[in-house]
Parts: sequence; C-alpha cells; structure tokens
Amino acid sequence: MRIAPDGNDAAEAQYLTEVAAAWGNHMARAHLTRTEAEFSLQQVLAPKLNYPLIATNFDEQQCHEILKPALGQALPAMGLNRHFPQAVTHGPRSHHGLDVPNLFTEQLVAHILMLNISTYSHFVYIMTGDCNFSRMST
Repeated sequence: MRIAPDGNDAAEAQYLTEVAAAWGNHMARAHLTRTEAEFSLQQVLAPKLNYPLIATNFDEQQCHEILKPALGQALPAMGLNRHFPQAVTHGPRSHHGLDVPNLFTEQLVAHILMLNISTYSHFVYIMTGDCNFSRMST
C-alpha cells in the first residue's frame, strides 16, 4: 500500500497504473488464446488491482485511467476491438457483457463490505460484552 499519511493515494494510483501497463505489455508479447487472455485478465490482473481498493478513495476517472492500459491490450487479445463499449465490457454475463471488473464499483463494494463487517463486529462485541456483564453481576 502506497498511501501518504495525509490520505493522499496518488502514489498508489500511479503504482496500479504501472502494474496494469506492465501486464498489458506482457499481453502484447504473449501468444494466448482468447480464453487464456480472458482468464489472465480475470484471475491474474484483477486480484492485483482489487487488493488495495479497500484502503483507497479513487474517483471514477482515476479507476478508468488505471485500467485503461490493461484493457487496451486485453480486449484485442480476447478478439474484441479496443474501443469496445464500456457498458458491455463491464456488464454482467447475464446481460451478455464480458464481466470485466470495474475498479470503481469494486472499490465501492469493498468499502460497503468493510463498513458492514465493522458494524457487525461492533454489534457482536456490544452483545457479548453485555452478556458477560450480566453473568458477572448475578
């Protein structure tokens, strides 16, 4: 994680852009089938980019810029035009999309899940604390 003490996550955005660009360069030189290219995008690059999103606060444009160099190579490797519509690229398979993760959406989901988990943990702590207090006072 490359986040400054003041909360500035520009260094993390730069790092993730470099990771996506490096992955794109590897894809440009690789001779992969369309299925292998899609697998590499979903199972290799996406987890690398998604991991730090819980601690970042990128806007939608930053997320687009991070993923742009990777999609520039991934879409042609998958047999698609690099200017393929974003709605279809990030759309779910149930709506005939490619189901490529949208970093902004993934970040939002990570934030909501963390909020939900921390709220649940706090609730459980309060409940167990009350139960223990009740047992001790009787």
